[in-house]
Amino acid sequence: MANQNSKLTSLRSYLVPHLSRDTCLGFLAGGGFALTLSNCSLAVHGLNTLVEPVRKFVLARCVPRTLIICAALGFTVWARRFLLHSPRCFGSPLKILNVTENPSSFPSLIRSANVELAPRLTNEDIAQAVILRGSQDSHRKVVKVGSNMVAKLRLDPEAAEAESMTFIRNHTTIPVPRVLNTYEEEGYRYILMEFVEGELLEKIWGKLSSSERSVILNELKDYICQMRQIKCPNGTPIGSITGGPAIDRRQLDSAKDGPFKSEADFNEWQLAQLHEETPLSRRDLFAALHRTDHEIVFSHGDLAFHNIIVREGHIAAIIDWEYSGWYPEHWDYCKTRSFLSGTDELYDCCKRIFEKQYYSEYFMDEWFTREVRHGGF
Repeated sequence: MANQNSKLTSLRSYLVPHLSRDTCLGFLAGGGFALTLSNCSLAVHGLNTLVEPVRKFVLARCVPRTLIICAALGFTVWARRFLLHSPRCFGSPLKILNVTENPSSFPSLIRSANVELAPRLTNEDIAQAVILRGSQDSHRKVVKVGSNMVAKLRLDPEAAEAESMTFIRNHTTIPVPRVLNTYEEEGYRYILMEFVEGELLEKIWGKLSSSERSVILNELKDYICQMRQIKCPNGTPIGSITGGPAIDRRQLDSAKDGPFKSEADFNEWQLAQLHEETPLSRRDLFAALHRTDHEIVFSHGDLAFHNIIVREGHIAAIIDWEYSGWYPEHWDYCKTRSFLSGTDELYDCCKRIFEKQYYSEYFMDEWFTREVRHGGF
């Protein structure tokens, strides 16, 4: 018992400095504990055998109205809204509970006795890194650090890409780079992830044989099916997986707002992106064509050949999850077909990787792209 109390005291001493001022931490009888935040409360039970399992500490990091908590053991939770999963990127039986009253960064404090996060990058690390996307002076770029790590930097503290990558690694067999660390520094969101060897599918597609293409398309179809089987929890808004904004990625640029409590609200926001000179007749037409009864599923948001890494004839990784989250079921179809357009061959690819075709939604979406401020035509 003395040993257990000592470990609980050490754990409490570690956690308290990282909690926000309006957060209260208290250990309950039997080794469980409760965390109370400003606008929601959470109780965790089932940690009464915390003596040996402290080998994987229970760690938490709180910011106002947001909580992420890890535990080595199974537990029962009560909270207003949450996502519960066990990311493989932190190895073995860790669980992450994300209370998404407001979006929060992926916690850089999550550790276990067996897993240590990659250290933060120094200015020298970044200066010596190999640029994979962007430029040295750009506000968003992807660089290779050393031989086995990639860093993604962007001016967006709300970015939930790391959470999406971890969520997908846990819930599917989709190959996703393992997240090594993520943090915010001087306004930039950093995601450190493992480097995946291979070539981008868009660069080698023309060199592949028909049978090689079929293997890749069949794998991609399976991965898309797995994503679409992840249904949005009741009450979860349309937007990022952490309860953050929705992002509409199009040819020219992207727009971000929300999250949205319904597809009707989401559609209304999209209509607000139309050019001011768009005639009222077309505005009414777009509004009428927007359905509001689609199922909301997990979507990548930018699923195209430039975000698929291939190695030895198979998909080694799907990357660039920054536009992912909970979206209407046609979302990925429209985005993917928009990038895979121009030839019958590419159109056939879309037919093969999506079990359901959303012809009317795609027709409207392409027309819509020509009229919105962040479109591309």
